[in-house]
Amino acid sequence: MRPSSIEYDPVLAEDILERLADGDSVASICRGEGMPDERSVRRWARNDADFGDQYAIARRLGYEKRADELLEIADGSSADWIETENGKRILNTVHVNRARLMIETRKWLLSKMLPKVYGDHVTVAGDPDQPIRHVVPRIEWCSLSDEEIEAIEAFALAAQRRLNAANFNWGIVWGNKKVTR
Repeated sequence: MRPSSIEYDPVLAEDILERLADGDSVASICRGEGMPDERSVRRWARNDADFGDQYAIARRLGYEKRADELLEIADGSSADWIETENGKRILNTVHVNRARLMIETRKWLLSKMLPKVYGDHVTVAGDPDQPIRHVVPRIEWCSLSDEEIEAIEAFALAAQRRLNAANFNWGIVWGNKKVTR
């Protein structure tokens, strides 16, 4: 049984970084004999700036390896067909569905972990002949009617009342006693 916490070890750290860059997960690495627990590795990355930088690079390289695997999985059709006892070839739906799951999982992971590279990109653009314009009209107070000015004043007073109430009630009521933070 491994101890729950292991102090930083440069030899173990190097092995962990190599395996991360090769696409292994922290969980699978830490299950290995003589390896620290996941919590220790994440603590090393958080507390040791040099290891943390190398850890981030290794993770990115590992994710890029997962991206390379997408083509291998998609193109690997050797187990897509099986031959029955009577010599008939049929589609191995279990293998095809498993490959589909592996592809979708990697695509999802990459879109979340490296969104700038593998995430969905949305571009908003206008028509070059009719560009998008944001117009904020300037309101002249002298051009407003009495009703419009009264509506603005009522809105401002209601907003001020809500703000005052929020500031007054920011404490917590515990039983019959108000406790402030």
